[in-house]
Amino acid sequence: MTPSPSSRPRRAPRDGARRFRLRAGVAALAATLSVLVGTAAPAGAEPAEAPPAGTLRTAVAEATLGRADATTARLAAASRESQVAVERRAGDGRWAFGSTVLTAPPDEHASPEGWLYVARADGGAWDVALEGSAEFRTLVERAPGTLLSAKERSVLGKVGTREPQGAAGFANTGLTLPWAVGQTWTWTGGPHPFGVGAGGAWSSLDFSGGDGIARAARGGVAYAMCASGGYRGWIRIYHDNGLSTDYYHLVNNITPQGASVGAGTALGHIGNDVSCGGASSGPHVHFSLLSGDSYINVHGAVIGGWQFANGGAPYQGTAYNGSVTVGVGANIPNYGPSLAKQHEGH
Repeated sequence: MTPSPSSRPRRAPRDGARRFRLRAGVAALAATLSVLVGTAAPAGAEPAEAPPAGTLRTAVAEATLGRADATTARLAAASRESQVAVERRAGDGRWAFGSTVLTAPPDEHASPEGWLYVARADGGAWDVALEGSAEFRTLVERAPGTLLSAKERSVLGKVGTREPQGAAGFANTGLTLPWAVGQTWTWTGGPHPFGVGAGGAWSSLDFSGGDGIARAARGGVAYAMCASGGYRGWIRIYHDNGLSTDYYHLVNNITPQGASVGAGTALGHIGNDVSCGGASSGPHVHFSLLSGDSYINVHGAVIGGWQFANGGAPYQGTAYNGSVTVGVGANIPNYGPSLAKQHEGH
């Protein structure tokens, strides 16, 4: 899934959360008039109604464009679109939670971009925070229990707390490979980017074969990201160690929407689904590694007992376990979340 070098939008800085506020004009005008004529609501009166869902979707879409430093015109020119899913409303409709995705163009190796968000109504407007920002973690902490479960608050509150590191920082990710421990699958694609733009981290690996069932690489909370097509294709799991994993091109996948999953939970079958855009040939799972909202290099990471290394170009590479060295196209067993055996020089 190698993205186009020219299509990646430049990411906006993450220092300080962007806040996108859509004012409810009629309500604001009514409040102004009530003050002018001396009929302002008395203290203790019921708060104003939350902004409608339509303005929520617009606010989330604008926040998403801001994160990707994109515009609707640029998306349309690249045959991309914005998908906003409102999963839950709580607190008299004044809190909302869901996922937002910028689809990929329908090109070979192009990939989508997606984030969770939390939104809070404030003065007739929506404050929207996307994962990867300090404000997201703050709103997760403050969200009512009817919006986020205790497990979600615990795990999502850690999103973005682990800084991207070099190979030494991932001597053990604590992850298995995305299939049943003990099974052997075919490694069909070495380290390559996930996300629109070839300049991204080589965060992803492709696998096929076995019993064809993609499974969680570690326990955590899971979400189906693609809103179109009945939440098909793309699942993201947020783990308790600050890392996240993506699984794309799945068919018959579960739609957990925040459910707790354990290591090895069946997520779906490998396939060619592109509900969030891109293209795929040959059933496989596209497996990616993230820290916060950033895809991180898989080079040097130990996953399923294997230490992976980049090749000279995307989709190439090698994997090591003890004295065993394999390349793309090899069949490799999943040893579970154990450390790779020491390999000289690696």
